[in-house]
Amino acid sequence: MTNSDKVISLIILGLLAPVVLMLLFWWGSIPFVKDDALIMYLALGGLAAGVILDFTLLRGFVFKLFKLPLNVLTAVEIFYSIMVYGLFMGFPVFNSLVGIFGSYINARGGVVQKKSREEILKSSRYINRISTGILLFLCICTAVFALRESSICLQIKGMLNLPFNVTMGMVWMLIIIGGGLLLWFQYYFSVFVSKRVLSSLAS
Repeated sequence: MTNSDKVISLIILGLLAPVVLMLLFWWGSIPFVKDDALIMYLALGGLAAGVILDFTLLRGFVFKLFKLPLNVLTAVEIFYSIMVYGLFMGFPVFNSLVGIFGSYINARGGVVQKKSREEILKSSRYINRISTGILLFLCICTAVFALRESSICLQIKGMLNLPFNVTMGMVWMLIIIGGGLLLWFQYYFSVFVSKRVLSSLAS
């Protein structure tokens, strides 16, 4: 692995324990703790505990991103898809980047593990289908949430500062066409990135 591979691995895998423990301490303490300040301290304590784990028990694991089995890599992608979806308040556009980066990690991992071109292509097709399925599910969730909002037309008009009224027909067009373009964008660039990484096998 190159130094850049190690940095990427440290960031992606190194964030898992701190984020999971922070959320666990945060949301897990809410039913039992009424003081908001104490809840925040507990969340920060969970974050700190995760960092400590990264430097101790998980020290070897955080550098193994490009050597993970495909099922574990899939689980990591699902985790980050959920985190990004929540971070951007159910706006799935940035989730496409998770899928594209997942394709890069899969292909690069195949190169690091000295797999054959056929093996990498097979795993790339698998991870691309998984990524597309995840994004499709998130797009459907966003559509359901949006359609349940009685004021969705006014919200879109205000958000985009449109000079005309938005109708439900326009909302449906935005959902179908926008979602389709987003799925195409992720799939196309996932394939493109995989092929670019694979080109290093021929050089």
